[in-house]
Amino acid sequence: MPTPTESICPKIAKPHLLNSTNNNWVVVKDTIAKTPSGDQDLPAIIKQGIAYSTQGLGTESTIPAVVPGTILNTLLRDKNWLKSNIKTAYTDEDGKTYTLKEQGKSLDTDFFDPFFDTNQKFIPDASIDGGVALYTYWYYTEFTLATLAKNQRFWLNLRGINYTADVFINGVQLNKAAQLQGMFLRHSFDITEHPSKDGIYRLAIRIVPPDSPGIPTLANNGGVLNAPNIGQLITMRHTVGWDWTISIPDRSTGLWDQVSVSTTKALQLKDPNVTTKVKGTTATVTIQMQVHNSTAVTQTGFVSYELEGNTHQQSITIEAGKTIPIQFDAFEIENARLWWPNGTDPIDPKKAPELYTLNLYASMAADINTDSLSDQHTLRVGMREFTHAMIPSDNPEKRQFSVNGVPVFIRGGNWMGMDTLFRGDATRYRNEVRMHKEMNLNMIRVWGGGLIERPEFYEACDEMGIMVMQEFWFSGEFIFSEPGYPNPNSGGLQIPLPAYYKKLFTKCATDTIKMLRNYSSLLFWCAANESIPPPTLLKELQGYIGEGDKALDDRLLVKNSLMVHGDSVGTDGPYGILKLNNYFQKMPGGWTNPLNPEIGSLGISPVESIRRMIRGASLAKPPKKFAQFTAAHIDLPVVNESWQQLKYSQYFVDYNVGGQTKDFDDQLYTYGVPKDIDAFCDQAQLTNYMQYKGLWEGYLTNMWDWYTGLIIWKSQGSWTGVRAKLYDWFLEQNGGHWGVKDACEAIHVQLNLINYPKGTSYEVNVVNHTLQELGNLELNWNAYGLKGSIGTGKIPAETKNLGSSTTKIGDLDLTQILSELTSEVYFVVLELEQEGKTLSRNMYWLSKTGNYEEIGTYKVPSLTTSAKGSKDANGNYVLQTSFKNNSDQLSFWNRVQVRKPTTSGGIGERVLPVFYEHNYFSLMREEEQSNQIEFQYDGKEGTPELWLKGWNQEWLQIPIAWEK
Repeated sequence: MPTPTESICPKIAKPHLLNSTNNNWVVVKDTIAKTPSGDQDLPAIIKQGIAYSTQGLGTESTIPAVVPGTILNTLLRDKNWLKSNIKTAYTDEDGKTYTLKEQGKSLDTDFFDPFFDTNQKFIPDASIDGGVALYTYWYYTEFTLATLAKNQRFWLNLRGINYTADVFINGVQLNKAAQLQGMFLRHSFDITEHPSKDGIYRLAIRIVPPDSPGIPTLANNGGVLNAPNIGQLITMRHTVGWDWTISIPDRSTGLWDQVSVSTTKALQLKDPNVTTKVKGTTATVTIQMQVHNSTAVTQTGFVSYELEGNTHQQSITIEAGKTIPIQFDAFEIENARLWWPNGTDPIDPKKAPELYTLNLYASMAADINTDSLSDQHTLRVGMREFTHAMIPSDNPEKRQFSVNGVPVFIRGGNWMGMDTLFRGDATRYRNEVRMHKEMNLNMIRVWGGGLIERPEFYEACDEMGIMVMQEFWFSGEFIFSEPGYPNPNSGGLQIPLPAYYKKLFTKCATDTIKMLRNYSSLLFWCAANESIPPPTLLKELQGYIGEGDKALDDRLLVKNSLMVHGDSVGTDGPYGILKLNNYFQKMPGGWTNPLNPEIGSLGISPVESIRRMIRGASLAKPPKKFAQFTAAHIDLPVVNESWQQLKYSQYFVDYNVGGQTKDFDDQLYTYGVPKDIDAFCDQAQLTNYMQYKGLWEGYLTNMWDWYTGLIIWKSQGSWTGVRAKLYDWFLEQNGGHWGVKDACEAIHVQLNLINYPKGTSYEVNVVNHTLQELGNLELNWNAYGLKGSIGTGKIPAETKNLGSSTTKIGDLDLTQILSELTSEVYFVVLELEQEGKTLSRNMYWLSKTGNYEEIGTYKVPSLTTSAKGSKDANGNYVLQTSFKNNSDQLSFWNRVQVRKPTTSGGIGERVLPVFYEHNYFSLMREEEQSNQIEFQYDGKEGTPELWLKGWNQEWLQIPIAWEK
């Protein structure tokens, strides 16, 4: 039985979180059987809920619970549950059996991590190992509340339940009208009239997993595409498995989001709606909301707002239990500090977005004070306006987005969510969003097979200038159909759209829109991933989003992720490796989408992370080189079960693109055969960097002419899997992160590699994402072979570079140099200068044949270094470092790493996340580079250390001079 916390005293506008970090929660296994007809036994549920919430759990066997979080996250921490439920063996789809013992797995652990190695295979699944009853549990907690003041109300708020729930407090069922359903629906209950007789509030919540959890398969996105499957529910689709993720055994069931208690008085503010329009530097602000009278008598009072010196108040009268709409007159803010996406502020591209503070009040008297205040909402508002237009194009159309009247090239990443066990918090959200900001991206697509993202995610995006494309929960495995809308994914069954789904859809869609519409970063909505919802539901969404009189939000709604570029259905992909020159071409087969919602490469993590994902025995030998195969996909190379589980995909050239069916170069192996897993991961970082930088530079070469943006598939992931990421689940950046960061800088100099590797002369382009015209430009270039410098020169720019454009400034002709070069590999460093100031620096390693094996033995002396460190009282560290190359050769691929103190007989564990200004960097002879490093660290294990590893060198510790 949990011990009640001290008396909870939420304040107006400051809810008290009932998370397990500050309130004790337990779970108890539900034993209520379904009725003979297969329905929930509601009378038995009510009887049990009243008993638990009146008398407590008594002698029931309980497990300490983690809230927010899934039931699986709780159960995998309980050794008794593990011993009773974890399977001793599993059989894969090829009929091979693996045992716990032979894989060296132990149940004597504090947490049986489903993201590690093949652990998930031994965890029983909701669809095939006992059904949803296996993960049906009661959540239980106790708390006390402060004494009620006059007209004070207490509210129990549940921000996310997956999937079906019944809620009881102090012997009263709060959801008497119907069971709660739907993952993306908030619930708020007035608990004022349900006091506890002994002062202890007993809260019991029964939660049932999705009742059609789907059947996982190795290959299919969304499991077996038949009915019933998870597509008939409003929940996360990918929990049944996808090509990039494992299935989640409980389908992410539980109290997955915040639980809180809040307070108001008689008048309650609901569903504020703030819109901004911008003309020049003048912003027009419109404020709407609803006010609810939560009492049984008519109430009079006042509503008001306050924003940057603009205030207004009006009186209201509301009948008992009624809700009325409020709309204030629009007002203007002259010389407004405008909100801009990351890297596009016309005055200073590095400046953080501007956000104003808006306070909304409901009060019982005109004078707002502690006694009269009834409710308050505080919003952060960016003064900005999003618009979009179709610009002249060949087929297909090109949609161009603008912010405050300025066209913005979309530089985006696909977001899968941060953890399917929901162990994250606001700090994790900020760190992940910052990863995107650090890569110089300006948009995130919240993928429709995942979740409706949380306020903490949007708050981070608002503050860092990351625009958001938010998709609803439809995807290709949706099973319902309508007349004129046959569904190809229902296994031949045409199942009519049921009334219950439409009713739940309406609740979830309207609640989602109201929850997210005030965030400045929300660029537009998308109805579905790679599909279009049934006409009835699409029409309903179109009524909620757009310019209609009854619209809840005036943003753009795109019908389908494949229609982001325009009104026709386009393409996405490809998803594998390409030859670098392909990225600079209009690819055959329709891959050249003007605004591609999904295009990407691979993303193996650094070796330190791989060792935290895969057991040692499976790392004894790295995956073999890709074997040539026919279009029928025969003779595929085989990787062991651990790599398969992590969704490993080989670094081969995508066979679908560019007519490359006879050329299957494994790009990782162009650096030679890796001798061990360390070398394999090192070569992966080189390939990651080159592929992702090449992808972006190819698109940016043709910015506005062919493309209006692209969205990387994927920038991150919700588990440890290794397919297509720019940083891993532990928040360690891989080589691809740095390739994107370099390519997407606000002003960037680059080569056009359309004729690589056979070419010896390359166009030099300048990409400018700012509004500033760039004149008096000069390019300094340096070329190095494996033994030192082989050429240098200057190229004055032939033309000026206009804002938001790509301009050719000259040609880099290496014909003579390369004809005299005896090696295959060479390095090129470009430095773009304007009146002596370096605007952009870009380094390439290239090869006359596309083979880089010579890099395998390349080695130069270590850099000279210096480092100074400081920290504040909150554990925020800043290191100011400097690195210099004193050799005549180019110092290649230097990696820095922050670690916890070195342990006896080993190396220190990494500090994560760390935000490096540069990493995996290369320096010319006599070149010096500063590198600011930022991170948070609690210091419990001692003073952090800084380490450096050059290519083919050992790790070297860098002394840090700490401020006193």
